[in-house]
Amino acid sequence: MNQQKLAQVAAQLKKSRVREIVWLRLFWLFFLADLARTNFI
Repeated sequence: MNQQKLAQVAAQLKKSRVREIVWLRLFWLFFLADLARTNFI
C-alpha cells in the first residue's frame, strides 16, 4: 500500500467519522426536543 492510497483511506475514514458524529448530534437534538415537548405539554 503506497502513501497516497493510505492518505486517501485516512481522509475517507475521517470524513465518514465526521458525518457519523453530525448524524448522532442531529438525532439527539430531535430526540431531546421530542422528549421536552411530550413532558411540557
